[in-house]
Amino acid sequence: MGIRDEIIKKSIEKEIMKLIVSGAIKDPRVPTLLTITKVTLSKDKHYSHIYISLNERKQVKDLAVKGLNNAKGFIQSQLAEKLQLRFTPKIEFRLDPFEEKANRVDAILNMLAQESQQSNEETNTGDDNPNGITG
Repeated sequence: MGIRDEIIKKSIEKEIMKLIVSGAIKDPRVPTLLTITKVTLSKDKHYSHIYISLNERKQVKDLAVKGLNNAKGFIQSQLAEKLQLRFTPKIEFRLDPFEEKANRVDAILNMLAQESQQSNEETNTGDDNPNGITG
């Protein structure tokens, strides 16, 4: 992908974030506090996937994606108006799968750190003077 594709992807991200933050998308399922983590663009520039992330329960995340996909006709018309490309890509919103993977890795690392700490505490609680000799 070339520089032009990167400019298009950044422009798509910027314009969609403006619509979300300004409240132009009226669907109550779409929170104003979400992050667009990645925008992909097909080689022919006819399709785009927008990956989002937000710090909410899985159910709220799924509702947000449904709300955004429900409003994609409005969003695409706004993109067509702002970007003035030959073809406005058909967009689809998706949850960013890397966020869930990162959360699982964090949970595993935290669990390992706790196990290591418990192991160190068990080792350090042993009697420092095993022979009972006092100085």
